[in-house]
Amino acid sequence: MNAINELAPTGISSEWSPQWMLSPEQLALQAELIAVCMSTMRPNAIESDKKYIYPRKNFEALAAMGLLGLTVPKELGGRGESHLCAAMVVETIARYGCPSTAMCYTMHLGACAAALLRHHDNERLKAILKRVDKDVLIGTLSFSDPETGSHFWYPMSSRAERT
Repeated sequence: MNAINELAPTGISSEWSPQWMLSPEQLALQAELIAVCMSTMRPNAIESDKKYIYPRKNFEALAAMGLLGLTVPKELGGRGESHLCAAMVVETIARYGCPSTAMCYTMHLGACAAALLRHHDNERLKAILKRVDKDVLIGTLSFSDPETGSHFWYPMSSRAERT
């Protein structure tokens, strides 16, 4: 834990760190992810910022680690990890790699979760989720509300009736 705090000494000190909540496997995943962030994502972030391009290479690195399916159930080809682990992965990416990638990754996780929540018995969706890491499939959510803009709760709070 001290090595992690030495790499990024900002924020909460180790005595208040949520690291104690992570399993040994999750701590090992975090250490591996930090190495990938430092060696791959950070240089890609610099390139993406300079060239104004989407951080696709960083998503390829996440897919190589099996992290695009982080919260996808194991029976659908994902890791089946908890929201705590997802929060750790997002924080690690933002802190050690690329904040833009962390934001896009959060939207991706939300898209996968929303798809599972709303369409969990859809065979086509299950087939897509099984390919998420292998084919570097990146999800996002897109809703619109003509009166106030885009809102993630739109499908739950609005409805239409054929007239």
